[in-house]
Amino acid sequence: MIGAAGPNDVNGAAWFSEIGRGLAEQGWIDGGNAHVEARFTAGLVDLSERFSTELAALGPDVWVCGTPTNAKNAHELTPEVPLVFVAVPDPVGEGLIRSFNEPGGNITGVAHFEPSVGGRQMSLLLEIAPDVRTVGYIYNPESSDSWFQLLPFVNEVALAAGVDVIHLPVRTLGEVEPAIASVAALPGPGLFVPTNNWTNSNRQVFIDAVNRHRIPAMWGHTGLEQGLISYRADTTEAFHLAGGLAGRILNGADPRDLPVLGAPRYVLTVNLSVAASLGLTVPLSILVAADLVIE
Repeated sequence: MIGAAGPNDVNGAAWFSEIGRGLAEQGWIDGGNAHVEARFTAGLVDLSERFSTELAALGPDVWVCGTPTNAKNAHELTPEVPLVFVAVPDPVGEGLIRSFNEPGGNITGVAHFEPSVGGRQMSLLLEIAPDVRTVGYIYNPESSDSWFQLLPFVNEVALAAGVDVIHLPVRTLGEVEPAIASVAALPGPGLFVPTNNWTNSNRQVFIDAVNRHRIPAMWGHTGLEQGLISYRADTTEAFHLAGGLAGRILNGADPRDLPVLGAPRYVLTVNLSVAASLGLTVPLSILVAADLVIE
């Protein structure tokens, strides 16, 4: 297995555990009749290449790969080995599969989320913070991930609302604070932190900077209880499903016969304390729709 967030991260620990649960449901117990050798990249491309090479040398029976970069690296090294991907929003566009219903080859997995969710995320941000006029879209351009796939949908909603979206590319953690500060200095600032493994692995840096500058922010990650609002796929269940697919392959299933699964559900979280600190009143429509309301 090669993923982004490792067991020292609360999200990564949950995801790794869910892969084991999915395998166990198919009769495969890590440390018993199976061995899961794992590497975690924190969303860094160079580590993905290195770890994929290390794991390929072990001769795996099946891959479980989180993120497009990890999946593609693993498949290029061992195209004959079945592969289950997870946290890949557009597996067709990435060239991993032919279609969702008929993946082709020896790859299947869980698509994790639809890129169009970016529009819903932007709508929620503008609903909870109606005075926002400029939204900073922060991302690491060197992290080959899903951040760019959300943009057309984010821009469409912003344009209709008369809101400007400015790009905030950050390649190192030291650039995060200045980038967020630059948005905070603008009239009606807001921030959009898209689903991305690099930002997720370093989310505390982003949370601290956003809270210091008091900016309404939409988060695309789990574990953002300190943030104003987040809307994201249920990644825990996605990894559980991926583990189950890997177990079925170990039991003899052909990946060609296992259609790619979509995101199981989306989770909306809102923090009333953060909203109050920003002088925001959470609309009833958001409170009713929320899966988790933090007092």
